[in-house]
Amino acid sequence: MKKIVVAVFLGAALLAAGYLLVQNREAGIPAEARTYESRAYGISFSYPSNYLLVERELGTPDAPHYGILIIEDTEANRALLLGEVEGGEGPAAITLDIFPNQGNLSLETWVRGSADANFGLSPDGILLPASIGGVEALAYQYDGLYRTDAAAALHGGSFYLFSGNWSDEKSPLREAYLLVLNSARFAKQP
Repeated sequence: MKKIVVAVFLGAALLAAGYLLVQNREAGIPAEARTYESRAYGISFSYPSNYLLVERELGTPDAPHYGILIIEDTEANRALLLGEVEGGEGPAAITLDIFPNQGNLSLETWVRGSADANFGLSPDGILLPASIGGVEALAYQYDGLYRTDAAAALHGGSFYLFSGNWSDEKSPLREAYLLVLNSARFAKQP
């Protein structure tokens, strides 16, 4: 009898694991992806398992700004994060920056007018309608040290700015950025 119960339990566990694997693959999430979730900021997303994720408060009490940095897991990047490297350029990265909507602005007004959105660095000034996790968003590119793909959404009283910067159009970081962006989900609002 114990063997039957164990066999049924194992069979159910394998079916559940297989179902989740298929669901993730259908959603474009690789089996080796990691999942980030923040209840405080009401966001979750997947990112490649060969990347590091670091998060921290970047703002001040008057101008809150929460930042999440996702970079390739290399020896050089680990040394940089540990403060063992001084000077030089930072690595190409994926970021999620979260800013409260303190001025009750529309998404487009914030993207066009906030220095934090970097839209002023856009080479073409084009904003494209997009969607992040079912929430209306705006997508654009801007140039700085690197070319950057960006998408911003307004949800739950905060602006969420996803960005992925690259120096080569075929950079694997662009694929990783799309994984983060396409897997992002916002918590339901009360």
